[in-house]
Amino acid sequence: MLETWAGPGQAEALAQTIRSTRTDVTDIKGRMTKIESRMTSLERMVTVIQQEHGVLLREILDRLPSK
Repeated sequence: MLETWAGPGQAEALAQTIRSTRTDVTDIKGRMTKIESRMTSLERMVTVIQQEHGVLLREILDRLPSK
């Protein structure tokens, strides 16, 4: 609730600010959802790369002569 000292136009200004903030928050949530999805994809890719390079490293080490 607005205080009684609020002057003319302040209620509408506050309402507009709240609407604008809600729109911004909705936009941010949408962007965060996309970022989270991309991060999940990147995490999967990194896991695959680590697995592939781990196998490659083991193959290289297996070919080296023993000490």
